[in-house]
Amino acid sequence: MQPPDFYDVAELERIAVTRWTSGLRSFIQGGAGNGSGVRANRLAQAKWSLRARVLVDVSTIDTSTTVLGVPVDVPIMIAPSGLHTLVLPEGEIATARGARAANTVIVLSSGTGRSIEDVTGTGADVWFQFYWGSYRGQVRELVELAGESGCRALCLTADMPVPPLLGPEFRDGQAGVAHGRPLYLPPRGQYAVTGIWDHDHRLTWRDLAWLRGVADRHQGNHDG
Repeated sequence: MQPPDFYDVAELERIAVTRWTSGLRSFIQGGAGNGSGVRANRLAQAKWSLRARVLVDVSTIDTSTTVLGVPVDVPIMIAPSGLHTLVLPEGEIATARGARAANTVIVLSSGTGRSIEDVTGTGADVWFQFYWGSYRGQVRELVELAGESGCRALCLTADMPVPPLLGPEFRDGQAGVAHGRPLYLPPRGQYAVTGIWDHDHRLTWRDLAWLRGVADRHQGNHDG
């Protein structure tokens, strides 16, 4: 079915929530704790606006820039979020195609619903987000797979050394999508239901030298 047209993100959100189950809505829209982080992000975003300039020649406009040396056509990237397959069968493949059409970067979540190879196969510029588990051998395997599959950069999530506090709404959301199977993480619901949290709380800046060494060996023709 052809998706309806929309003209801003708020309108897209209104259309989307009419198609989601209550559990999926809680999972996508909820946040850790009492939701203060989500509210703070919305308030921070609302403080930004575009400054209008009059009597300026806008017959040609260039929105291109670079991110860590990578050229993009717009100053917008796609942040990592898991299991796009919960909302459409193509999942992250469709998201990557959108990134390719906009000529920008998609940061693929390690909780992806589609394989890394499928996503990089779209021709999009793919970076890979991952968590550092307690078993370094698994970290190495995942980093090597990302490099061999064509990801051009690694994005390490380092701000969750311990499990986040999840409020009741988000726990319900986790349980509601527990049937979803991320390819490189345990099922989403297990975090809330069983307390599984495979992150290494001993991680420090010193460990990044090891990570850089693993990544460099699989850099190939990519950016690293």
